[in-house]
Amino acid sequence: MIEFTVVIPAYNDAVRLEKCLKALSQQTLPSDKFIVKVIDNNSIQDLKSIVERFRFAEYLFEAKAGSYAARNNALDNINTPFIAFTDSDCIPQENWLECALSTLRDSGDGVGAIGGKVMLFAENERPNLCEYYDMVTGFDQQSYIEKDGFSVTANLIVKRSALTKTGVFNALLMSSGDKDWCLRMQQQGLTLVYCKQAIVAHPARNSVKQIKTKLKRLFGGFYHNHKYVEPNPLFSLLGLIKAALPPIQNLKQMQKLKHSLKLSVLTQLKLFGFFYYLKLYTLVFRLRLILGLVKQVERL
Repeated sequence: MIEFTVVIPAYNDAVRLEKCLKALSQQTLPSDKFIVKVIDNNSIQDLKSIVERFRFAEYLFEAKAGSYAARNNALDNINTPFIAFTDSDCIPQENWLECALSTLRDSGDGVGAIGGKVMLFAENERPNLCEYYDMVTGFDQQSYIEKDGFSVTANLIVKRSALTKTGVFNALLMSSGDKDWCLRMQQQGLTLVYCKQAIVAHPARNSVKQIKTKLKRLFGGFYHNHKYVEPNPLFSLLGLIKAALPPIQNLKQMQKLKHSLKLSVLTQLKLFGFFYYLKLYTLVFRLRLILGLVKQVERL
């Protein structure tokens, strides 16, 4: 019996997509227990030829821009009891699906989905400032799930029965569609649970350009939602004023992780300055969005 459908939206990034699929080919869960659907979200790069190298994977195409529209494309005619979402730049650990299956089987009917750990890693032994930034500000899945009630789709595994009750993702959203779906699921009386054993790894961004691209993508998505779906306080006068203040929240995050990341005092000072610089960068970008000076935002 096939237990899982793994859903992966992809927009270019062919090299990392291949790494993701290779990691899935090495799962401890037998390959006849899962299938993979890769949804090409109108990429320029040739993703189809990569997907076709893996016999467990199916290539789909979605022209409508947005990762949530792409995920919805794959959700038609899914018959497996569980659906596992991850991203094309993630590397699932070899026991990812096996741990998820064990947790889901042991959960009661009241559990609709689980979120696993997203582990950020530096590609070199000594991370640079950008990699430290990404690891400090990265995916705190346990906090997201237990405090904020959502899991990112980099590592979200749901029961098909929960998807049937909740419905698909809101394709109008260009950002935070994972949070929207998880909150809607819980409104149906179902629970979201954290599973620390189900792990996907994610490479930390290692350049200022990569981090700025991520920030433009996120805030571009936030502004799209603000303009067309629901007002976002990030773009209010108070939100803009707060964006000019020192990054105290980032400082708290850094203090929490300074021992595990072995941050020297000098590195902490550099990081704080880098945090402030990027916070002001997003403030300027928000103002440009409001004034209509940004014609095209980064794709999700």
